[in-house]
Amino acid sequence: MYLYFDCFAGLDVFMTLGAIVNMTKDFDSAEKVCQKIYPAAKLAINPCIRAGMEADRASVEACFEGEKTRDDLLEFINALELSAFVLEHLCKYTGIKADARSVNPNDAVFDMSKEMPILCAAAAIFDAVEKMKVKNVLCSRILCSKSFTLTENGFEKVTNAETLYISKKHSLPVFETECQRELLCESGAALLGALGAKKAEYTPGNASKIGYGAGDEDILQIINILRLVLGNDDEEDLLQFEMQLELSELQTASQTL
Repeated sequence: MYLYFDCFAGLDVFMTLGAIVNMTKDFDSAEKVCQKIYPAAKLAINPCIRAGMEADRASVEACFEGEKTRDDLLEFINALELSAFVLEHLCKYTGIKADARSVNPNDAVFDMSKEMPILCAAAAIFDAVEKMKVKNVLCSRILCSKSFTLTENGFEKVTNAETLYISKKHSLPVFETECQRELLCESGAALLGALGAKKAEYTPGNASKIGYGAGDEDILQIINILRLVLGNDDEEDLLQFEMQLELSELQTASQTL
């Protein structure tokens, strides 16, 4: 199976979890995973309208105070009763964020009041990916606001440095737009990095399920929605897809010469 992220309006973990639940209709499993991270966690899925399209926005309530270093957080994760697949990907996810936040990753500090809901959502996503038996994670070009934009108050930061660092290091196909809102969040970039997402302009075919996740704002310039596509990628389909992708990359390279 493949899972295709159609990121025509950026990405974050709550957008992704909303699309996952929209696709699987399995709210209970997602909430149970969140509660394995933090027993008092409460998952909510909120139907939204974004530029006239329907999608689901996930949110996680998990009141946890304090700070943790990377090693502290990894120790916390490895003590959880989760599958080996979910633990491995949560550790990758945490390592990617720590690496982006500091030259020495263990000096990175995680504010757990903000991080705990995100960690719960990420775990639920990895759990769903495992249950859907996804072997290949693909993503379209990802719309990302320029680092800085000119406003009436001068140049203001839009996309944070950590997001841009992760995108570059993990070769995410980021495409800058003039939209003056943060579209690609650090959590979304780290999620794709942990899943080893490969660039794809389209799905290879045989789509079986589609889910729609909503961003947190109804932005006029774009449809703030993530489309997830789950499908079969048998050897013939995948070979054809990879050949077409290589051709596309060769054409892109020749145009830059």
